[in-house]
Amino acid sequence: MEIVHQHQNFMIGEAGIETGSKRLIENTMSGKVLPFKISDWNDVINESLGLMHDNKFIPYCSLIIGLPNENKDDVNKTLELIEDLKQFRLIFLPSFFTPLGVYSDMDTNKPDISNLDPLRQELVIKCINHNARWTNNIAKIILKKDLIYRFLSRFWYTQAQIKGLIK
Repeated sequence: MEIVHQHQNFMIGEAGIETGSKRLIENTMSGKVLPFKISDWNDVINESLGLMHDNKFIPYCSLIIGLPNENKDDVNKTLELIEDLKQFRLIFLPSFFTPLGVYSDMDTNKPDISNLDPLRQELVIKCINHNARWTNNIAKIILKKDLIYRFLSRFWYTQAQIKGLIK
């Protein structure tokens, strides 16, 4: 970041959180945590995103809804993680699990916005609220002194999220 800060005040990139459930991490993507232990997943996420926040690295963090065998406890663990991360400047990108290969039999049962249960709806809403809360801060960093652009970007983001929720 020292090199980046010589040229610009921020950096944007992707961070794949996917889930707050250690059980799902172990069952579907255990290699993602390496070289750390699965039991340290949430600590690794918190520490990493904290370092990014401190250095004005703005991550967009993917979360996957509907991983194979996901249950309410798994969704609750992700909700808890989202709550733990509210102090950090980041954008959540919740998306639905897309079955490939061995999971192709799930095509008929995959979740979509029209059949989300209340707990998963809460997850999406928490992501949107977090994103809306941090939009102005992110715009200040990216656009610095351009007040009109900061206002317009916040307005655009908020109306886009509201349209998405209504749809």
